[in-house]
Amino acid sequence: MASLSFPEIIEEIKKERRKIDENEDIYEEIINKLSRFYGSNPRLFINIIKLGGFNIANLNIYEPLSVIITEFLSGCEGLSLDELSNIFSKLYEQNKGFTLLKEIRDKLLEKNEDSPEPDPPEPPDPPIARKILFLSANPKGTPPLRLGKEMREIEEILRRSNEREQFVIETRQAVRYTDIQTAFLDFDPNIVHFSGHGAGEEGLVFEDETGQERLVETEVLASLFELFADKIEFVFLNACYSEVQAKAIVEHIPFVVGMKKAISDRAAIEFAKGFYAALGAGRTVEFAYKSGCTSIKIERIPEDLIPQLLKKNYLQKRSLSPISPPIYKNLEEYLANKQWKEADLETMRLMIKIANSIGNSMKDRKIITWLDQEDLKKIPDEDLKIIDKLWINYSDGHFGFSVQAKIWDECWGQQKPFELTIYREKFATRVGWSDGINWIEKYDNLTFSRNAEPGHLPSLSFPKKNTNEISWKSWKETFKCLFPRLFKLMD
Repeated sequence: MASLSFPEIIEEIKKERRKIDENEDIYEEIINKLSRFYGSNPRLFINIIKLGGFNIANLNIYEPLSVIITEFLSGCEGLSLDELSNIFSKLYEQNKGFTLLKEIRDKLLEKNEDSPEPDPPEPPDPPIARKILFLSANPKGTPPLRLGKEMREIEEILRRSNEREQFVIETRQAVRYTDIQTAFLDFDPNIVHFSGHGAGEEGLVFEDETGQERLVETEVLASLFELFADKIEFVFLNACYSEVQAKAIVEHIPFVVGMKKAISDRAAIEFAKGFYAALGAGRTVEFAYKSGCTSIKIERIPEDLIPQLLKKNYLQKRSLSPISPPIYKNLEEYLANKQWKEADLETMRLMIKIANSIGNSMKDRKIITWLDQEDLKKIPDEDLKIIDKLWINYSDGHFGFSVQAKIWDECWGQQKPFELTIYREKFATRVGWSDGINWIEKYDNLTFSRNAEPGHLPSLSFPKKNTNEISWKSWKETFKCLFPRLFKLMD
């Protein structure tokens, strides 16, 4: 068998690498330096290994080469025992006479036989859940309402839903007018559900310090929701004659449901059950509203009691429905309403769902909350194109995969191998994910507005649920895998 040249040996090592870790770019740099030092002479390469072995603490050569060898061997240590034994078996076969190679190979094989299969890495926490804040008030002297039953029904529906991990519920009862803003600050909700009494033009009925009725005027409520408009995406006013407040609030919040007239407890509860059943199944607000209306009709409740769904003025009708499958409706709705954060999270959920439906690479994971390189490869180009087209369409070309691909092309080009330094210091800086040294570490520190740099979204950052943290290592690997495919979207 002919001897392998140095570059061929390097290629064998590269082929055997099970995964790319954060030292991969250092590893590539070391390989290039070694190639320049020793050309294509495999024996000199073997001498380096023989000189260093796997413990070069006492290596007595000049510093730069010592550092290179140290880092190179460190890169080799990232391989599995089986992969290392394969590499040194090949090296020994092609370069017989170097007994050290045989000794290393035999020792690795011996270790491999005794070593148990390593535990799989613990998956990151799931994406950040949507927070639902339930507020209820039934002051003294007002008609009694079955508020407890309504809350229990909704909580049970969400607990049994397919997307139950995507919702966190907080309940505040007997809410005083002074409690509303505090609840918003404490819980930071995405959805606010109020159950109680409405008084038409006068406002909504809350409690005062003594439990008596206290009206909160429409203008005050609208101003309050305006303060939290960057977080709240939907408001449900389950109160009679609350359409006036709904119209004021929808000036700031994308979707608001209000009651045009008096509505019975039964009708309100049936609508809420149908609405949250659909929301818990991962459907859009508009679909959930239709589901709630259907629930009322099934119970033969008069249609004039059906709540009203109001949408913010800038909701656009540029629908891609003729070409985009139903699975993209949530994403399209968020983008149409400029809900950039929700659209970013939905993009990640979509890609997980698509990858999980193709093949069986994810079958061993109990809860799929992130994507590795094999998962990403399974997502068809057509799906990437649809997601990109939605982002491009609704952001007027400011966000999207093809925008990111164009920026990467300008920073580094399409043909060159991925470089971490270029990614961090040029690309990530251009799109606003890094200042060239430090990465954005918290998901909420991304910019979810058109003030963000071009290509800032979608982030594909897969934040951890409890800590809201982003792993820059995983972030880099995601785009390293995707860039070659994203170039196709530029055409």
